[in-house]
This record gives sequence, structure tokens and C-alpha cells, in this order.
Amino acid sequence: GVTVLAVTDPTNYNERYQELAWMVIESLRFSAPKESPVAKEWDETLKGAKLTYLESYSSSGYDSYGGYSNRIEILLCSSGQFSYYGSSSIAVDTGGAYGNSSNQGDGSGTWSVQSTGAQSANLLLKYSNGTTETYELSYSDSKTFLNGTRYFRTYDHGQCY
Repeated sequence: GVTVLAVTDPTNYNERYQELAWMVIESLRFSAPKESPVAKEWDETLKGAKLTYLESYSSSGYDSYGGYSNRIEILLCSSGQFSYYGSSSIAVDTGGAYGNSSNQGDGSGTWSVQSTGAQSANLLLKYSNGTTETYELSYSDSKTFLNGTRYFRTYDHGQCY
């Protein structure tokens, strides 16, 4: 929207100020915002993609072991729907004691790509429960990054309906 004001002190105000304000108002033209080419390219690239983050570490000694793993999968369906799955686990074995822990979470909702300037874009995930997540998208050396973290991008997974 636009607000147009014609301002002067009360003694100098006349109808000409109102006429000038109306001339400005009548000259305004609104149009839908144009999507940046980068955002449009990301939108097409991500339709039907599965983004997967993998991280793991393990270490072992004579009678001990320790390790962890993290996995995140974001499935971006062409329909604009997404599903999210994340899991993590950690295990430690000292030879005399053992412990482990695991966690997983999932969610779903709608996804979109937002332009953040002429050369950048964000992936926006709107979960069904009302929460949102935003990831800065980047691409370097034939690799996809979300917030600077490498995600594998695959297609033809047959998981979108």
C-alpha cells in the first residue's frame, strides 16, 4: 500500500494540495512482485527432491568404543508438500560399562522458495503444527548446501504421492 500526504500549514492550505495528492495517487500502478531468477531456479531444482544430511563418527581402542550418528531427510514433493525425518544416536562402551541414546523426530507441511535478493534464496518449511524453519540455499562444486551444511540431493525416490 501507499499513503500520500499533502502537507502545509493551515494558512497556506488550498485545494491545489488536494489536487496534487490525487494526481500522485492516480499515477500509481501496482503489480505482483517478480520472482528472482535464482529463486525460480531453486524452486524447479527442489521439486521432487530428497535432501539428506548424514554425519557419523566412531572411535575404538583396546577395550572401548564410542560413536554417534545423525541423519536428516527432507522430502520436497512437487505438490508443495514436504516431510521431515531426523534421527540421532550415540553409544559408548568402556569395557566395564555401556550406554547409548537415540532420538528421532518427524513432521510435515508445505514448502516454498523465497527470494532474498537477486542472487540468493531461502527454503521455507511451514509445518502442519504452525512452526516454520528457514534454510539459506547455496550451491558450490556441484553440491547443495542448507545454511552452509552439505545435503545430498536425490530424485526418483517414489515417496511423493
